[in-house]
Amino acid sequence: MSKEKQNKPVEKKKFDIPEEIIKQATLCKNKFSCLEDPLVLEEVRFCLDCKTIFVKNTKTNPCLYKKEYGNTYRCFCPVRQELYNKYKV
Repeated sequence: MSKEKQNKPVEKKKFDIPEEIIKQATLCKNKFSCLEDPLVLEEVRFCLDCKTIFVKNTKTNPCLYKKEYGNTYRCFCPVRQELYNKYKV
């Protein structure tokens, strides 16, 4: 791989999430970093009814919206749910 490709920074993408949904995420301690950097997002394992998402626990950022559920984690974050439903990330 050439040095150009190795040194190329990962492009950050800003997501457009309605302000009313952001205001619902009152427990967010990560300053909504997920809205600017998709690399901080936990990978979605599956989704039920477009309202309940289950994620892999691979990131070290503590999140008050993530609760252990068997061998996966259920995510209760309204912003994360909207990101998944709108952008499939």
